[in-house]
Amino acid sequence: MLWRRPLGKTFVASGTIQALNVVTGIVLARGLGPHGRGELAAILLWTILVGSVGSFGLPEALTYETASERENARSAIGTAVRTWLVLSLALVAVGAGVLTLTLGGYDAATRTSGYLLLALIPLYLFTNLCAAALQGLGAMGAFNLVRTLVSAAIAAGVVGIDVLGGLTVRTAALTYIATYLVTAVAGIVSLRRTSFWSVAFDRRVLRRMAGYGLRSQSSFISSTLIEYLDQLLISLLLGATSLGLYAIATTLTSATTLAASTVGLVAFPRLAALPSGPLRANAARRFALLAVGASALITIPILAATPQMIDLLFGDAFGRVATVCRVLLVGNVFLASTQILVALLRGLGRPLDAGTAGGVGLVVTVVLLAALLPTLGLMGAAIASLVAYAVTAWWMLRKVCGALSLSIPQFLHGSSVPAMGELA
Repeated sequence: MLWRRPLGKTFVASGTIQALNVVTGIVLARGLGPHGRGELAAILLWTILVGSVGSFGLPEALTYETASERENARSAIGTAVRTWLVLSLALVAVGAGVLTLTLGGYDAATRTSGYLLLALIPLYLFTNLCAAALQGLGAMGAFNLVRTLVSAAIAAGVVGIDVLGGLTVRTAALTYIATYLVTAVAGIVSLRRTSFWSVAFDRRVLRRMAGYGLRSQSSFISSTLIEYLDQLLISLLLGATSLGLYAIATTLTSATTLAASTVGLVAFPRLAALPSGPLRANAARRFALLAVGASALITIPILAATPQMIDLLFGDAFGRVATVCRVLLVGNVFLASTQILVALLRGLGRPLDAGTAGGVGLVVTVVLLAALLPTLGLMGAAIASLVAYAVTAWWMLRKVCGALSLSIPQFLHGSSVPAMGELA
């Protein structure tokens, strides 16, 4: 059956995660209101940005190493764990400096919550490393369990605190910390069951992983900034209330990228394990067409019912962002295209190509945000994202075709999409 296969399991997990995230988003929006929701979004954005950018591509390198060099999997995992110990301390210090600079316009309680949330950085990075190792090893059941547990624990914690009447920005932040502590432990248990768990350090493996990780990180940084630069600037320039409204718009649009991100999780290690040639090219094409087609189908009904969904789920206070949300929905179809193309390039061993394409999109993002955010506000941010996503997707498609020695028409029309079970 489909749900027993890797791609089927990953789709089930992603659907569950999406539903849990919507529950969390609804409770936070109704419990904190636009202003409080914006304060929480600001401290989460900056904290996770430090953890993600400062990882130097270590999770992606670990996935690639364990998928393509299975005999070195234990050394790769041990090296990654030892590197994490050193990296985490540095990132917490960097995070403290970043929060001091970026939260200056927020009240003392919000800044204190932000500093507490620094404890999330090492837990967030370690959970990602465990998930990356499981993904590379092909242990998709355990991989999906760990990533689903994150959303499930956050949702349960937020709902429980809200029921008890104690939901604040600080208690929500503490919930995130507790959640990642639990999932870090679950990651260790899952890896130990694979028999690949290790803490042994290998300098040669580190050099190889560092080379891949740094190339991969160029694409990660550019794609992350393209996706979140609008929210980061809104937090600095327009304040917490505007960010809270915009965060709800992005929450509703996140379903659009569900299929692409899910297919990408399977495509990355699968392509890394395949030899170069027609089989690899056909797999890449099929993964891409499946991801983008499914993303477009998910978007259409949400686009039609956007105002009603916002009012029903989040309340009247957020209804004014319906048009902004619709622009972001269209843009997220291009973002979904970018996500699957990044996964393909990583699996093909060409992460730097993804970084180059992302750099082009980042330049477009910066220019358009500078021009449109001061004049059009949230709508300007949405338009900037739409155009930047489209440019990035087109440029990245060219890179994928180049890596496969195919023209764009050959890649798009070379073969039909198989049944989902064939890919899984």
